[in-house]
Amino acid sequence: MCYLLSPMNKETEPTLDSLKSTQTALPPHAFEHAEAILHAIDQSAGVIILDNDRKVIFKNTKFDDIDRRLKNSENSPLISSLQKINIESKNYHKEISVRGLKNKTYWLDITCSQFTSPTKIDIFIIIDITPHKLTEEHLRSNKKMLQLALSVDNLTGIANRNAFSVHLKTILEKENKDKRFCIGIIDIDHFKKANDTLGHKAGDKLLKKISRILKGFQSNSIFVARVGGDEFAIIIDNDDYIVLSNILNDILHSLKFTFSFDGILHNSSASIGYTITTAHTKTNISDALHEPDMALYQAKEMGGNQIYLYDNQLSERYEQRLKLLSDILTSFKKEKFPTLYSPTFSTNGGDILLFSTSIDCYNSENIELKNDDTFKQQVDKYYIENTYKEIRKTINNNGKLYFSLKINNSKDIDKYSINHIDRIIHEYNLKSAIEIDHENSNYILNFVDDTCMSLPHTRDLQCKYIKIGGDLIKYLPDTPTNKIIVESIINVAHSVGKKVIATDVASKECDLILRQLGCDYVEGAFYSPNLTLTEVYALVAQTSSSHD
Repeated sequence: MCYLLSPMNKETEPTLDSLKSTQTALPPHAFEHAEAILHAIDQSAGVIILDNDRKVIFKNTKFDDIDRRLKNSENSPLISSLQKINIESKNYHKEISVRGLKNKTYWLDITCSQFTSPTKIDIFIIIDITPHKLTEEHLRSNKKMLQLALSVDNLTGIANRNAFSVHLKTILEKENKDKRFCIGIIDIDHFKKANDTLGHKAGDKLLKKISRILKGFQSNSIFVARVGGDEFAIIIDNDDYIVLSNILNDILHSLKFTFSFDGILHNSSASIGYTITTAHTKTNISDALHEPDMALYQAKEMGGNQIYLYDNQLSERYEQRLKLLSDILTSFKKEKFPTLYSPTFSTNGGDILLFSTSIDCYNSENIELKNDDTFKQQVDKYYIENTYKEIRKTINNNGKLYFSLKINNSKDIDKYSINHIDRIIHEYNLKSAIEIDHENSNYILNFVDDTCMSLPHTRDLQCKYIKIGGDLIKYLPDTPTNKIIVESIINVAHSVGKKVIATDVASKECDLILRQLGCDYVEGAFYSPNLTLTEVYALVAQTSSSHD
């Protein structure tokens, strides 16, 4: 349907009333139909009609409303923009932006239909889509903020594990899967110690400083992210060993500094494990970090502040270690390593004070693993937890039983300072299991085998009992020097209000000497063999019935 309208002149406003007189050969009720359509359009869209000379022959009130908001002067930027549009086909659609009042940008959706019979006219329909565009911009901005929140570590401001995963995925999905690159893990040495000693605020401050240092190494070819705790991951788009060594050594040296918090100093350093790989051999983040994680483990084993490049031998040792650990844990579950307890008797009446047990560091005969301290610590942890669970269960079932738990995993007695004992207690929740007096925190200090400690230190430790044993007691009847030492220990202990427990007593002669010297408690093969928990229960029942 086409309605032929004459051009508007300067004195005449282009309305349907003014145009009705110019009609030629129009169908009946044509203007009534047009008027109804334009009234509906008036509510949402502006309409303007241009003739072949690009002159305005009609515009509705909605167009005037839109045009009014765009005018910076008497001239209409909207009409000028429409007049410049070259309609090459019968249908035209485009979104344009126009500067309006106060330099504000307005977005308009413009559709044009062209009619060429009997004369050419262009009918433009204009919809103000500025609110829609602002909503889109707001959503885009929120999306960027959300993406930023999902990719940046809240504490340090460095890229997080999610960002690392996304970056790694882009590398793994590249067409050239044979291109070699470096993946590394950076772990802060002794961070837990700094965190525990200085507090979490200090730990957070240290992580922020480390992140700032690592961020300084980022470039188009180096990506660094915090992937968890005190662990950072790095991807370097290079496979040259010398280049990688220089970069990683620079990072290692930058992370070695003295950190101060509230006047307390902490020497910070890091360990780095890395691998040179291709996209062919990696499928996900866990797979990608497996090799550098093994290399990091080795760097830690070398004492920290080290860089270690992954090799195939590492994988073999790792698999060997996992198998051995699995075998040991299976043995624990099958109770092939039962915990044995030695009863401690009073020299005055024979009452049972407690039951002692000890945990020895796992001593692997395997050449590759015998110096693997981290592996030993893993085994120790399972052994300690297994023993603790057994003791805890026993205490819950029989509150009258007390236990002494000795952990033999160090040659250095300084580690048995009160701080170390407290750490073990809190880490394994052993407090009630090793306390003799539940109302006071009393520990047992051991003088066993080749352990050395200055006697005056005993007065500073919160212990109630002091144990002496090993060769010192075993050869007591045959060695006068041992007798002098044991007597001195007993006298010093009594002078500072502590009682003495002698272990490893194996003969009647040894028992008599200890009683003469005033030893308070004794234990060993002379009194009882090591007992399983079942035997412990039987002995307690027997002792109770004899007292009755």
